[in-house]
Amino acid sequence: MRRLVVLTPVIALLALAGCGGDDKEGGSAETSTTTTAPTATAGTDASTVPGSTTGGNVAEKAAYKLEVTGALDDYNKAQRKAFKELKASDDADSFVDALKKLRDSTNRVAGELAKVDPPPEAATPHKRFIKAYKSLGRKLQDGIDARNTGDTAKLRRVGQQLASGAFSKPITKAARQIDAALAK
Repeated sequence: MRRLVVLTPVIALLALAGCGGDDKEGGSAETSTTTTAPTATAGTDASTVPGSTTGGNVAEKAAYKLEVTGALDDYNKAQRKAFKELKASDDADSFVDALKKLRDSTNRVAGELAKVDPPPEAATPHKRFIKAYKSLGRKLQDGIDARNTGDTAKLRRVGQQLASGAFSKPITKAARQIDAALAK
């Protein structure tokens, strides 16, 4: 199935402790993780959407995929902009502002996905997909809170948790489950 690759900000907080402040360690790590999301290519009609030609309502599956694609396209754009701002930040305030934008875009995509009505066979993994984005949004908030309170130990823990990929795995897993459900 064709998939939209969505860059997920699960590693962004690695740089928190070293960015925008006067941390003696200096430097920052920049890494990105990619996850795939269930999608169809814009302009694809229901008869050509791979994975949706057997069983179920083909048009319903295609419409669902297009709605998800739209939400994730918007998220991807906002995320790229936030990453540019994170990289360009030269003080704690601009860094936290950029991180807030990243959190807000993550929470926004979770809200947009929650408005999408999935086909019955994809309902459970769709809920997991939303839950995974909400979890990532909370983790980004934890990083913001740690940075704002000067809790560098917590900030490093959050960065390590995000660096492990633990928060991208549920997004990727749910996307694969959605794809599998829609292929039936």
